[in-house]
Amino acid sequence: MTIKRYNKISARTLEHVLLWGNHMCKLDSWTKSDTNTYALIKDEVKRLRNKEYLKNKAIKMNPYIDPNNPMHTT
Repeated sequence: MTIKRYNKISARTLEHVLLWGNHMCKLDSWTKSDTNTYALIKDEVKRLRNKEYLKNKAIKMNPYIDPNNPMHTT
């Protein structure tokens, strides 16, 4: 089994990026490229939130699919 030496970006981290993006988009130096990048980040936050929601919903329906709570076979 390989050890992951990094953490993936969470939805919460991207929400902090959106907070700064909302502040920065009001500046005069905001460009069209910045707007496109900001829209991609918004879409990624929406996708990650939905993914976490579906995962939590699935775990609530079947707690044994959670890798942190393995099914005991003894």
